[in-house]
Amino acid sequence: MGVVFYVLLATRAELRARAAFAADAQPRLDALLDLVALGTVADVVRLDANNRRLVAQGLKRIRAAACSAAWPRCSKWRRAIRAAPRPSTSVCARPRINAAGRLSDMTMGIECLLSDDPAQALQLAQALDAINRQRASSNRA
Repeated sequence: MGVVFYVLLATRAELRARAAFAADAQPRLDALLDLVALGTVADVVRLDANNRRLVAQGLKRIRAAACSAAWPRCSKWRRAIRAAPRPSTSVCARPRINAAGRLSDMTMGIECLLSDDPAQALQLAQALDAINRQRASSNRA
């Protein structure tokens, strides 16, 4: 996801150099950082310096409920965050949303993010949290 974001930045810079749009009318790519963070963390991409910066900025947007227009229901993120054992202001880059996928089937994480039923989304988020905890304790043993 970070690679695609950097390609978009380079494309925008090239278009700006070609005067394809005015400086004040250029695309606001920072609005996509919540999606970049989701993709990076869900894919369990190594958090090198560049990815860490992208995820940190995306998490800031998520904490502030300033999700992109491409993610029309930011509240779905918030439900998944509420199921975590931390307050939403301390959301971090822990790959909880794809915990089930690492063990068997990623469908649960997808359903959690796409559900229009707040109760179901919260239940799925809590189940993902439980799976993640179980996996973490198994790895310690």
